[in-house]
Amino acid sequence: LAPTIAPDQTIFSQYSQRISNATAGSLTLHVTGRTSVTAMGSYGILNFLDTNRYNSHQEMAGMTFNHQFSVRNTVGVKYTYTAFGYNDLPVTIATHEPSLIYEHLWSRRLKSNFEVGPQWYESTETTALPTRMIIAGNASVTYNLTNVTSVDLGYIRGVSGGSAVFTGSRVDTVS
Repeated sequence: LAPTIAPDQTIFSQYSQRISNATAGSLTLHVTGRTSVTAMGSYGILNFLDTNRYNSHQEMAGMTFNHQFSVRNTVGVKYTYTAFGYNDLPVTIATHEPSLIYEHLWSRRLKSNFEVGPQWYESTETTALPTRMIIAGNASVTYNLTNVTSVDLGYIRGVSGGSAVFTGSRVDTVS
């Protein structure tokens, strides 16, 4: 799954057993040979079995409009809504993110993706994560070794559920 779909676990802390799971789905309609519209959604959980961490869940829904301008260049616009909740806390976080997308195919094996836009977020716990807007996005480079094996390098900037250590956090992640 894409890194933004599964619950975030990027904060280093003591060892603990956990269950993390996510499911996602999408539906793409090809309007023309070069234009498509995609609706997507996901649901994920992050639960800890042996520590007093913040068990959380997240829901995401979004829509993307893409147009392939040439064999190598695709441009798109996207809107994503994400909600984070915590099982034992009355805290919720909601994000709204419109963004621009650019994908370039350098060769049959190498491609890059860039996505950037404002991310507005609000939380019921305003001392930890006050309502505001940031520039969010992601970038990735993918090299396909074979038809089923690839190597990825990616960067993500935005708001996460807090990795069970915080009730929400702003993240910059390289993976």
